[in-house]
Amino acid sequence: MKKKILVILTFLLVMILVGCSGKKSSITEEDGSLQGKDSDSTVMNGVSDDTTADKDLSDVTNQTKDFISSADALAYKMIFEDKNPIANDMGTYVKTLDAYEFDNIQYNGKSVKAIQLFWQCEGGKTLDYASWFNKEQWSVILYYDNEELYDLDAFPCEYSMVTSALSTIKLMQKEEGVNLLYDVYFDDEYASLVTKKEYTDKWKDYTMQLGNFLQVKDLFHHYYTSLTYPQVTIILEFEKGDAYYTFYFNPGTIYIFNVESGIYDDSFQLAINSTPTEYIDEQYWLDELDNFKDSNFDLTEALTGPSLKDSNGDYFKLGAGIYGSAINNCAINSPEHMIVTKKHFNSVTMTNLMKPSYILDQKQSILNLSNNIKDPALTFDTIDKTLQWCLDNGVQMRGHTLVWHAQTPDWFFKEGYKSENPLVDQETMKYRLESYIQQYLTYVQEKYPGVIYCWDVVNEAVEPSELMGDKDSFFFCRTKHGDNEPNLWYEVLGQDYVELSFTYARKYVADGVSLIYNDYGTFDTKKLENIYKLCDYLNQKGLIDGIGMQGYWGISSPSLGTLKTAINKYAELGLEIQITELSIGVDNTTEEGYIEQGNRYASIMRLLQTLDIDGGGTANITSVTFFGLMDGFMLYSNDTNTSRLFDKYLHKKPAFHNIMETFNLFY
Repeated sequence: MKKKILVILTFLLVMILVGCSGKKSSITEEDGSLQGKDSDSTVMNGVSDDTTADKDLSDVTNQTKDFISSADALAYKMIFEDKNPIANDMGTYVKTLDAYEFDNIQYNGKSVKAIQLFWQCEGGKTLDYASWFNKEQWSVILYYDNEELYDLDAFPCEYSMVTSALSTIKLMQKEEGVNLLYDVYFDDEYASLVTKKEYTDKWKDYTMQLGNFLQVKDLFHHYYTSLTYPQVTIILEFEKGDAYYTFYFNPGTIYIFNVESGIYDDSFQLAINSTPTEYIDEQYWLDELDNFKDSNFDLTEALTGPSLKDSNGDYFKLGAGIYGSAINNCAINSPEHMIVTKKHFNSVTMTNLMKPSYILDQKQSILNLSNNIKDPALTFDTIDKTLQWCLDNGVQMRGHTLVWHAQTPDWFFKEGYKSENPLVDQETMKYRLESYIQQYLTYVQEKYPGVIYCWDVVNEAVEPSELMGDKDSFFFCRTKHGDNEPNLWYEVLGQDYVELSFTYARKYVADGVSLIYNDYGTFDTKKLENIYKLCDYLNQKGLIDGIGMQGYWGISSPSLGTLKTAINKYAELGLEIQITELSIGVDNTTEEGYIEQGNRYASIMRLLQTLDIDGGGTANITSVTFFGLMDGFMLYSNDTNTSRLFDKYLHKKPAFHNIMETFNLFY
């Protein structure tokens, strides 16, 4: 008989056997009572013979000692003596490290008591669903309803997470002799989410309200509700009441990266769901899945289960890039790509085909001049079909991008609209720029009303290098790009091209459509300083609504602390913040590499939630766009990208699952 899975995440059914649930033991009627059981090891609340006590022995009653000792003996009997299948994974029992009692857990619709035992074993197996945990450390939990055993769990854990959380409490008390090995929240990547000052300030608030701290009252180590984020929840007893702390850990480490705390009362309930709640798919998506039964792609996984866009609590629009370097390889030509996009995203960005080089029509522009029409000609063949799809399917689009040095044809800056001719004068260029923006905005707003919700008006105009930027410009305006190629916008109009672009865009844009300045490396100290200066200047003139932060980030760099600093700095301007081109690739294309990628994506999503106004932060984050849907894009001949949420078969990667879990847990 197969081993049952206990304490399954509520959405485990759609996570393809990833999860951190424990394995359920078989409980018989004769095992159901604790009476008459003896223990070989004496274990109390937070105290064992094998570890240093976190409470004075005088704080633990004999009744509690007996209760926990009996629980320890009963768990040993049920797992090892009764030969429960989980014993094969646990190996050989060595000793009980510690034990805690938690009185108020919502479990299967009941308010129950939990006794959590931390066992040291040897010869255990690494389990697929908990690969980052110590295979020889296990958490064993007995749930009691009115003193009668109700259920039992066993799962691998990291006991060091418990000692880390307890050491953090000691540090907040400024106790002497704390092992600084566990002073882990100074880690660069995770410390910045909750700094030591934020810890200690809250501690001071609680002591002012509740009096002196007395003891750790209850503790519970869990990841039932979180694959990505193991947690330790602690109840602390003060003179006049209790407080709670929940510490979130980076998987596989003892790095605390977030802490939630508050005054403890009956409203606080740690809810453990041991029974999976099956997601009921809408008939619409089941019908769509049936429409693709003859496809080369099996879309079962992609089109069933909750969607990303419906799971992030309306914090921000969630977007995907629409690939395409030409009309024939645009993603709009793949029904599979577009239906998965519709399922999971409410925003799209065309990664290439809206850029000036695709929109400006040289042949017709030259013809215009021959007819005494100075205006440049535009063509919308590359974008019409996708814009119509958005209109028909209720998906909005980021306009990307109006003005960019890299993909604007050189003939647009030349006399007669011919590349071989000299550059035009400033007045001619201003006229062309305004006409281009007017025609572009007017066309999409009239033909596809409401589809475009923002425009990247200017892309990548800040360059804080004297080799490629103007040191005399107040924001280090870009002068060159690529292989020392000139920025022709700067060559003709100087740094004013940025302000002019926003001025014309503001003149013609529809009400409610945001104007964005978009750039990469927005966290770099010097570049941040100059982007801030530029956007502050434009903001004072009422020309800008937001800042687009391209997200070409790595597994470990930039640190979350660096990103937090940058986002909070831009938030001071009161502008929208948009993450516009989020792409976290992997060099190690193994299962471990993709798990690491998933954890990184999840950490960034958690960071954004803490910084967003809706999450209690100061940043108005309005849009997050993954700059593509799938690795190995089906319409490119050799796409080696590894940064997307779906693989080349349109199956969900760990990144998808971890982001989904982050939304469910925190948003």
